[in-house]
Amino acid sequence: MSALKSACEEGGRHLGILRLRSLRPERMTQSLARIPDREESVPMSSRDIGLLQRQILTALRESSASRLPARVIRAGARYLFDDPHPIGRDEATAVPFLAEVGRRGLGSAIEALIAAYVGHFRTGDADIARLSAWLARGLPAWGFQRAAAWRAAQAEWRLFDPQQGPLRLAQALTEGPGPLAYPTWLGSIEAPKSAGFSAAAFQAACELVRARRGRDALAPQRRLLEWAAQASGLAYAAFESFAPALVEPWDVADPIPPEHKRDVTRALLAHGGGDPRTSGRQRWTRLEAGRAYRVFLAWLARASVLQFLDIVDESLSDAASRRMWSYRRAFWMSYLTAGYVEEAWVAFGPVGERLAALAAKQTGDAGLRQFGRIERGSGRSSEHCALILKIGDLTIADWSHSGKYNVWRRGDKGAPRLYEREYRAWSLESSYLRDSHTGADTYRWQGRLAAVIKDHTGRSVDRTLWRPEGS
Repeated sequence: MSALKSACEEGGRHLGILRLRSLRPERMTQSLARIPDREESVPMSSRDIGLLQRQILTALRESSASRLPARVIRAGARYLFDDPHPIGRDEATAVPFLAEVGRRGLGSAIEALIAAYVGHFRTGDADIARLSAWLARGLPAWGFQRAAAWRAAQAEWRLFDPQQGPLRLAQALTEGPGPLAYPTWLGSIEAPKSAGFSAAAFQAACELVRARRGRDALAPQRRLLEWAAQASGLAYAAFESFAPALVEPWDVADPIPPEHKRDVTRALLAHGGGDPRTSGRQRWTRLEAGRAYRVFLAWLARASVLQFLDIVDESLSDAASRRMWSYRRAFWMSYLTAGYVEEAWVAFGPVGERLAALAAKQTGDAGLRQFGRIERGSGRSSEHCALILKIGDLTIADWSHSGKYNVWRRGDKGAPRLYEREYRAWSLESSYLRDSHTGADTYRWQGRLAAVIKDHTGRSVDRTLWRPEGS
């Protein structure tokens, strides 16, 4: 008891700073009445937690913690790091309180401390490190019913090691065989799967998956997606690690399986607050300089280009128009497949807008609703739409049907901005360099536009790729 007495005396000097008054007997009785006898109880209110903590702090200051009821000790362990008076956040109060829990060997209180450790875990937190060291030291001597299970968890998972524990869980949940399965110990305590220890493990898992490349990342990414879906809030909180983990293993032109790219895209749009080109722009701000942002924009660009081509295909009724359009599709697909289209956006007229909305409804793909609109009455038919894309320093707007292509260099006045919700038609056809799509079957317009792209960006494709399928 000399160590406990010394710790309490040392703590008394710190406790004086808090200036907490001793609870009056009637208030202590009220507080005790609100502390349940069973550990599976509903959470206490913030007011009752405060009364409980003041009661324990008073007992520690007066060296009378040994007289506190077991249920008070257990509840104090459960709310060790909770406001308003977190006992575990001050060494002068944490040390004697842990000593009292250890002296009693109360299993329910020790497991409440484990729940507090898991629930409030933060990497680099000195108070968490103090508690983890105490748990690890006391582990061999525990004699309560589930003590053996916790010793096994420490042996297998390094649970009470703040550095290795989260990493072990991350490795198991992203690299293990079979479906995602949480360890038994995680489900045996009152801590959500999105709590501190799990959040640290999820962060570590993101870094592990981020280091993979290509198809080697497929299985770990699927498990990471499953983990994010099961533990609400984890991916949102760790988005700056979650997004690179899902995107950086792939290059722009990598043959990522379409269904996997769809699942990754949906997860990023959901946890990232929306499309980074529009509603989710703020969440992606800190990632804009990174590779993940560049690659994901290229994925979205590909989706926008394909959406444009498919909807124009559907809106053309005569064979001659379809044939001419097939050359346009082949040309843009050659640059898209080469990974040269960095960003893209579509502006639809009323017909295209209706077809895009219908496709979004039929497929359940909300991304198909991401496009701009051509202002009505601005000189274009309802069927017209424009593809706006960036290749290097060039911004190109290509009109459907009989419309012309327009090219702006970086710094040119009047260059349209991508990702606007509405465009006036003239703003997409006012460049100094514009031309029609004549001579498609002899690759005349394709050659002229390809030369412009090569002169300004150094990027080119094999002209044999401009040949439409089946021609």
